[in-house]
Amino acid sequence: MKIIISERQLKRLKEDSLESETSTTLSNLSTTADMWQQDLGGKYLKRYKRNNKNYVNRVQTMLTLLGYDVGHYGDGVPVIDGIYGPDSVEAVREFQKDVFIEPIEWDGIVGPKTYTELWNEVGELADEHAMSVDEIIILGLDDENIMGDDEDVHYKGDEDEEEYEDDSEEPEVDETEIDRIGREVVAKASERIGEPYKWGGTFDGTGGDCSGLVDWTFRHVEGVDSPGRDTTSTLKREEGFKGGKDNYDEVKPGDILLFDGKKYRHTGIVTDVNGGKVSMIHSAGSGWDKGTKRGVQITDDTFYGHNYFRNNYMGYVPLEYFIVDKEKFLA
Repeated sequence: MKIIISERQLKRLKEDSLESETSTTLSNLSTTADMWQQDLGGKYLKRYKRNNKNYVNRVQTMLTLLGYDVGHYGDGVPVIDGIYGPDSVEAVREFQKDVFIEPIEWDGIVGPKTYTELWNEVGELADEHAMSVDEIIILGLDDENIMGDDEDVHYKGDEDEEEYEDDSEEPEVDETEIDRIGREVVAKASERIGEPYKWGGTFDGTGGDCSGLVDWTFRHVEGVDSPGRDTTSTLKREEGFKGGKDNYDEVKPGDILLFDGKKYRHTGIVTDVNGGKVSMIHSAGSGWDKGTKRGVQITDDTFYGHNYFRNNYMGYVPLEYFIVDKEKFLA
């Protein structure tokens, strides 16, 4: 039988065991407590307590790496201040909801159980980037893209370069045919739902990243060209790119969405537009919003339901741009 207890109950059990002769009570928990003892000095982090700032800072950084919101300043920079305030507590609670089944375990306290799970999750992320847990906490992922793009992550565009506007008129394409192709694109991408995220992967049986999903999908739909393993920074320089912070009301199924945050760059395919709510299929890395699972998934209400996508949206590339023989679809 598995006994499920909260961090608070575990702490009390530990205190009681130290005062009694039942030293075997915690024998099965020794491995769980190892990393917690090593990294947090065996100290519980909880609200309304004088917590060690270095320990809190470490936990805040780990949660941020996994995509949980510990609070942020006006410019979007996470609040990693060593203070175990309400935002940090809520981030811990959201993490606990993702890794523990029973509500009793969602107490917002960082003890051996919660920290071990947190360390394991960050450890998986570190392994993907050939780093140790301490390295990824200290160095962060500014030089990598944990959302999925695997190259050219530092490119921010030529800021001194004048914007080029193409005044030539583009031919109109038959909407019915575009709708049909868009549905095929969505159906093909949906075949990969549930597959794991793998940075740099191309969905060859072991999963893939966000640009890998777009490439694989377009390569397997007749009548369209694939954008290839293009990164967000490359696609935004294509002539078909429609830049804007709020033009997502123009998109339709099959269009490619681009996002460019301070740390994360990402891309996905529009699956549905319903009453202004845009759904998107994408392969998510370590997390774009709190509570997010990794892997291929459909995100409903992309822009109004998730801060990352709304704040970091940079535009889209219409499906028409990738049609092989657009002329035969002219109205």
